Amino acid sequence: MDPMSETRLPWLLEHNEQRAVESGLDDEGEDDGGKWMLFYPNDEINAAWHRSVDLYRAGHLPGVHSMKVSTAMPNPRASTSASKVIIFYCGPSKDEAKMRSIGTSLASAMQVTGTTITYKPDYMTATGTAATGQKVNHLYKLRV
Repeated sequence: MDPMSETRLPWLLEHNEQRAVESGLDDEGEDDGGKWMLFYPNDEINAAWHRSVDLYRAGHLPGVHSMKVSTAMPNPRASTSASKVIIFYCGPSKDEAKMRSIGTSLASAMQVTGTTITYKPDYMTATGTAATGQKVNHLYKLRV
């Protein structure tokens, strides 16, 4: 399904139970996990999502145990309605070298260049977003 065709659900999910169990992490904020966030203009999100799903299912996103994408459903926590986000869950968030390595591999696989990507630990999710007034909304940044 295309994210921009979905208006009833806020997220589309891609999850592999075996990878999730092997990672020892989950995407519910009950661990030391987190997520790399890649933002795309609305007119590019469908293609980016399909690429990420293909890479994930083929095992070409090492360290990523599940992912989701924002849809066309309005989101009051979003900073803008002109872009959407793909969230790639991985961890442990305290292992900076590992998270940076996963982020670098992810950016390369997704062919993301000329921008900065951010990693947000699960514990920061509860503190809000830039749209809700949160000033610092990431733990790591990578210029790719």
